[in-house]
Amino acid sequence: MTTDALPDEVVALLREQRVTLESLDVLLLLFRACECGWRVPELASKLAVSEASLLPLLEDLAGHGLVRVMLVARDTVWFYAPRDASLAGAVARIAAIDEVQRLELMRCLGALALDRVRRSAARAFSDAFGERRKRPDR
Repeated sequence: MTTDALPDEVVALLREQRVTLESLDVLLLLFRACECGWRVPELASKLAVSEASLLPLLEDLAGHGLVRVMLVARDTVWFYAPRDASLAGAVARIAAIDEVQRLELMRCLGALALDRVRRSAARAFSDAFGERRKRPDR
């Protein structure tokens, strides 16, 4: 896996949070504009993605304690809001790396995604043959 060029804490966050390139772009935009909140249409326009594809990314980031949603004057607004200092520090490092080593981040995300696919395939293969061995009729 090509993750050696990045700090271990960054790779750990990317792995644990199952960060994708799309969710990374959302997270970094919210991080870089942390003084204000964003409505989904504004974020979608800024990132050139559909609102329908953006909402699950935001919900996933919120579920991992990286962003939060608030109701402000009848609008749903999303804010960068890491749940603890270690997450905040890791995101700050990712943002700094993104400025100078975006390609390395992309390679790392690709390698982590490939690793998840391989593990899932291996698990499915194991489960399929494990079920056959357990059947008493064969």
